[in-house]
Amino acid sequence: FADVYAGHFASPTQPAELKRRLNEEAAEQGRRLKFWKHFQVILGDSPAAALDIAEHYRQAACELLLARPLDELAASPQVARDGER
Repeated sequence: FADVYAGHFASPTQPAELKRRLNEEAAEQGRRLKFWKHFQVILGDSPAAALDIAEHYRQAACELLLARPLDELAASPQVARDGER
């Protein structure tokens, strides 16, 4: 089982620092973590325009998710995995 952490970072050094801290904490508990990275760049004419585009994508994704029937969402593999914890 895995827990997922997603976030945005203001600089490339911030995720490196977070990874270092997480590895330290995991090692204290005798655990070894694996990491997966995925970057999706959203460009705009300005930082504000890029944020507006990102917000549009977020809202569209939310609308698509909310449009799905609850029984379909409840039957998803992710929900089944969450129930096994």
